[in-house]
Amino acid sequence: FRDSKSAEVPVIDYQLQRARLFPVLAQAYAISLAFIEVKAFVEQMDRETREGVFSKLQEAHIFLSGGKAFYTSWCMKGLMTCMQCTGGHGYSIYSGIPHVMYGAFSMTILEGENTMIALQVGRFVLKQFHRLRSGEDSKAKGQTSYLSLEQGVYEPLSALLGSEKIVRIFQKTTLWLCQELLRSLGEDEPLSKVDQLNTQLGNKLFELSKFHTLVFTTELAFRSLQSVSHFPTKTALTNLLSLFAVEMALENSALMVVAKVLAPKDLLLLRQSREELLDALHYDSLILAEAFDIGKGSLLSVIGEDNDDQYQNLLDAAKKFGLLNQSKEFLIEQYFEHIRKTSLAVFPDVKL
Repeated sequence: FRDSKSAEVPVIDYQLQRARLFPVLAQAYAISLAFIEVKAFVEQMDRETREGVFSKLQEAHIFLSGGKAFYTSWCMKGLMTCMQCTGGHGYSIYSGIPHVMYGAFSMTILEGENTMIALQVGRFVLKQFHRLRSGEDSKAKGQTSYLSLEQGVYEPLSALLGSEKIVRIFQKTTLWLCQELLRSLGEDEPLSKVDQLNTQLGNKLFELSKFHTLVFTTELAFRSLQSVSHFPTKTALTNLLSLFAVEMALENSALMVVAKVLAPKDLLLLRQSREELLDALHYDSLILAEAFDIGKGSLLSVIGEDNDDQYQNLLDAAKKFGLLNQSKEFLIEQYFEHIRKTSLAVFPDVKL
């Protein structure tokens, strides 16, 4: 688009486009940074199981199940956002987005539909919470160690923003959901009522799984960030992870207010923080996106080329690969003749 002085304005200069695309970029980095820690955990578990020690097996399953259920879902939503932000060109097969979406969609249903494995995560967290509250365990361990927190203590959001402490709002919402589920189930062992959990309380159990996944994703991503020593890079990545947490909080703000983890006034603070982060990430965004270094052979996109001539790229691709441009046999002769006659009526001086 062009401004009032006819100067071309890059689409990323529009705040609305940044508000749509930067959260997708933030999710990509949150997933990637958390994956570094999950991968190390799984590799450690693998070494231990070879020696007959299986203490990390269940935790690894929960990391992988929560990640599979929600990361693949975020990926699909992110691809849809990218397609919408590029308009009709994004819908075109030449953009590269449709074939990436086709491959990504299968990940949401292969090896078990996502909601099913998400419920496994929820049941695990609820069981750990019940054992802790009933005195079976003196202290929560591993990825559920936060279940020992006091849920009812409100912490000012301003003290949590911009750092790894933001994970506290997800932890406390998880605690509240555990309490709500136990209240619905009574005093019984949660796993003794699996049918009721799955059929009657599935929504709350799914939300519990989502928030636990947000807890370990945020926690692990910030932990992975500690190894980054280059200050500008660390600052940019911290902003991305903060944006990820703020977006997730805004997306789930109604529940978090009901749980009294956030106060209504905190919603304005979250919105203000989001706008500040969008501006802070503006000039780093292209470098951060290209840092994944996705090869041309994988993306297969003519609008993602670095020659800054997307329209010519689209035309060249249509000429080279478009079936209608390869052979006249793909055109019905009568239709082709109709086009010729119509064109002559409009442009009588053109020789066709």
